Amino acid sequence: MKRKIVIILMCLIVLFSQTPLAIKVYDNRNLSLYKNEVSASVFKDYSTNIANDTMSVKVLGITIKNINIKEDKKVYLGGQTVGVAMYTNGLLVTDVIAIEDENGNFITPGKDAGIKKGDYLIKANNIKLDDVSNIDAILNNSKGEKIKLSILRGNTTFETEINPVKSKKDGLFHLGLWMRDSAAGLGTITYIDPETNRYMALGHSICDSDTGQILSVRSGRVVECIITGVKKGEKGKAGELKGTFGINAKQLGTVEDNTKFGILGNNAYLKKGELVTLGSQKSVETGKAYIYSDFENGEIKKYEIEIIHKNEQTYPSEKSMVIKITDKNLIEKTGGIVQGLSGSPIVQNGRLIGAVTHVMINDSTRGYGIFIENMIQISQENSQVKKAS
Repeated sequence: MKRKIVIILMCLIVLFSQTPLAIKVYDNRNLSLYKNEVSASVFKDYSTNIANDTMSVKVLGITIKNINIKEDKKVYLGGQTVGVAMYTNGLLVTDVIAIEDENGNFITPGKDAGIKKGDYLIKANNIKLDDVSNIDAILNNSKGEKIKLSILRGNTTFETEINPVKSKKDGLFHLGLWMRDSAAGLGTITYIDPETNRYMALGHSICDSDTGQILSVRSGRVVECIITGVKKGEKGKAGELKGTFGINAKQLGTVEDNTKFGILGNNAYLKKGELVTLGSQKSVETGKAYIYSDFENGEIKKYEIEIIHKNEQTYPSEKSMVIKITDKNLIEKTGGIVQGLSGSPIVQNGRLIGAVTHVMINDSTRGYGIFIENMIQISQENSQVKKAS
């Protein structure tokens, strides 16, 4: 009889494991909660045991999930629109082209040297390349002789030699490479950590427009900018905040890294909003929320949105939830989500839960947001790497 009961229980457990709830539980392998969220968690209807900062979720007396319980954390709310000036670690190759030589032959010195679009030129003749003018000077002094290059491709560095080609068009030597050493634009600060005085912004990486590659940072800064207008978003075309900042603009902070979930650096003079508690992805729910921005007259204001879908993420992604702008004033001013609003903090039930990342091209009132814990996690990982190095 006992054997039959055990078999029946095992069958019930197997059947339960295939239900949507159980699948959701099992799929959230990296799930964690803040202490203030434990009582409100979705597992409150199930047997739980909290010990050593871990909550065990049990069904029929069997532990099906262990959830990490984190200490509550507060950060300063962002919302400030800033100018971002970033300088690459080496020269990014954005294209490899052919040069017509003096004899009318089309030569591809870059391709012949094994250089590809997306590579970084780190050194030329053992001289570190900080900007394009460095390679121009070396090229002009080469008199057509081979130039030794150090190339970074992914995480691998290798050496090669390139033969400059004298162009029929202008009589000058060329390498057949289009290169970029910097990037600039507008973005929004998401939060400032009061413990480290470091900030995160954007919610997504800054990528090269030609290669689609995440730009490697040598140095950078966030500065004051002046919003001069707004190009409204419309179906099929993203809108944008229009703004300016010059080389003498007041520096508000540094740019230390360009991660897949946003830029981060040290704060100097960024606006600090109210201290808010962080919320885990489990605290996020469909319904009303708010985003914060200072694009109107430089004053940080909140605008109502609706979270219409939440992605239960096993692994971190920048598209964690689908949001819709419902604030009539914001829609009137911008048409919805526009470039420059990326990084605008999302607050729900008094907790900072995420940041705006993308707009949907077919409907500018809709877009995506990232869970704040994804940004926090990558910031902490970055700090640990810097300490280790």
